Amino acid sequence: MRILEIEEINHIRDWDDVKTDAESKGLSFFRPFNGTKLADFIILLPKNYEEIGKLLLSNGMSINDIERKVQIKIENIQDYSKAANKLVTYINEIPKIIANIKNSRPENTAQREKAYTTLQRLQKASMNCKPHGIPQLFVPRIKSSKYSRPILAPAQPKIGGSKPNESFWTSSLKKEYTRNGITYYGSEWVDYIINDRPEFYRNSIGYVYKISPNARILIIRNTREAKQIFQLYKNLGTPLPDISQMSLGFPWHEIQKHWDGVHHEPTNNKYTDFTTPYSCESTAWFNTDVLEYVGKVRIRSPENKSKLKNNK
Repeated sequence: MRILEIEEINHIRDWDDVKTDAESKGLSFFRPFNGTKLADFIILLPKNYEEIGKLLLSNGMSINDIERKVQIKIENIQDYSKAANKLVTYINEIPKIIANIKNSRPENTAQREKAYTTLQRLQKASMNCKPHGIPQLFVPRIKSSKYSRPILAPAQPKIGGSKPNESFWTSSLKKEYTRNGITYYGSEWVDYIINDRPEFYRNSIGYVYKISPNARILIIRNTREAKQIFQLYKNLGTPLPDISQMSLGFPWHEIQKHWDGVHHEPTNNKYTDFTTPYSCESTAWFNTDVLEYVGKVRIRSPENKSKLKNNK
């Protein structure tokens, strides 16, 4: 009987029909032999049963860990359709099932608890590090003189990339010089735009924010520290790729749940591949509620590069 005919009548009449329909769903079955005769039931399996076994072995498991998920005993033909649909669903969820088994094991629970303790320690330590205590400068790339201050939209960072997208970016404020009674300010980002990217529009007005003392700011200065954070979130149970593919799967979507922002300050060492795109000292804010608006300032002009020492 053709598969189409089986579907049309929605009824399995004999074991030949079962075999035909099972193969169309990526399944197979066998009737166990007890030494003298064939059993009165069949075992329904995925066709890629052996590959599933190898996948389990590569994750430190055996087929016994999910045997009830990938082997279904059927005693009556009438039970076939329900069992087949259930097995197809299980097959699609196998990666998730394996992850749940791994995470439920005692050694992984201890690993997660250790990682969470490390996370809490890093959060507490970050409150005594830069850029805490330093006013932050935001300079829009678009003209915004008609606004009293920018609207701080919630960040929605996605997985992957060296930098979190969809974030609010600032750089530490620097007093540059005073001319005709007006004080001009800048930041490392302003220096970068003026010196390296003059084609970018640079607004003459900037906005200053004060950081809440309770802000949790993740420090990532180089590739070595990025790898440590990547491994920390992997130990917390976040499904992530191998560390060799860190840039493709960096867990910004999880980091934003535990941190208010991420700060980068370039360091002179060899661990710079991952953080090269940052270009200068800067902070990306996930939670802008930790920023208190202070006011507007005038931004230094490109032709005035010298700073008056008395006005720093």
